[in-house]
Amino acid sequence: MAHKFYILDMKLLKMTPREVEREIMLCAFDDGPNTEIHMEQEPGSAGNHNVDNYKRKVIPPGWRFVADKVSGDKEARARPVSAAQKRD
Repeated sequence: MAHKFYILDMKLLKMTPREVEREIMLCAFDDGPNTEIHMEQEPGSAGNHNVDNYKRKVIPPGWRFVADKVSGDKEARARPVSAAQKRD
């Protein structure tokens, strides 16, 4: 059975890092605590620091937050979602 992906909302943010964090926190509140929040975790200590910062200071307590460690190049990671798109 094929998986279905729905993108209900998307935002392009051109802001400072602090403003982006605030927008993400507001989106979490809008979506509610039953929505999982995923964040790409870059390799290395900077990625660890960034994920830790979001867990402690950005994502509200009680929300499920998942750090997705990247492996492989972006094109390879995008193939499953790209292949699942309905072609008209």
